[in-house]
Amino acid sequence: RMEMAESSEFLLLVLWIVLLLTLLSAAASMVKVPKEWERMAVLRLGKFQGMRGPGLFFRAPLIDQIAYTIDMRTIVADIPKQKMLTRDNIPATIDAILYYKVEDPEKAVLAVDKYKDAISLGAATLLRDVVGRRDLDDLLQKREEVAEELKSNLDAMSEPWGVDILNVEISDISISTTLEDAMTREASAVRERRARTQLALAEKEIASTLVDAAKTYEKDPVALE
Repeated sequence: RMEMAESSEFLLLVLWIVLLLTLLSAAASMVKVPKEWERMAVLRLGKFQGMRGPGLFFRAPLIDQIAYTIDMRTIVADIPKQKMLTRDNIPATIDAILYYKVEDPEKAVLAVDKYKDAISLGAATLLRDVVGRRDLDDLLQKREEVAEELKSNLDAMSEPWGVDILNVEISDISISTTLEDAMTREASAVRERRARTQLALAEKEIASTLVDAAKTYEKDPVALE
């Protein structure tokens, strides 16, 4: 009987410990502390209640759900690098960087699924469209104009999602080595032609001056001597 009593007491102690840990776990799950730059979307029985944070707030266990945590800081993202065709059918690989910020976290949660993925995929598609409407020379010479056009298109796309596009930078435009060598030779030929043209013009001016001098000498023997 003593052993049974001790066993019962031990089981009772274990049950109390399990109950206490369960209560502590439930209490801990009720307390949420979003950081200064975080906003948490709270759903109650599946219905959106609002954004919470920063700082301490409580949620009802089993009833309230943290559906999404939004980062309110400026986000820097690479636009997926890919090979694209310019308007003159030249393949070019574009490397670009995107800066954006969530201005309305409620829209970012309710208006679009996974806003970061949506912006990344949308940026890649819009970049391909912008590049396809420009020749390679235009693309190389007007990077800032291309970046501004892409930013404007992205801003129009992301505005309903509560996301503001801050800046787009075209960091690199690369082409095949063969095409790059051909463009180098072409540029060299243009420079050579320009140099030869300048030399011919200089020789023409010199010849004209010599002809004038010869006429002067012909009419004036003293000058000739």
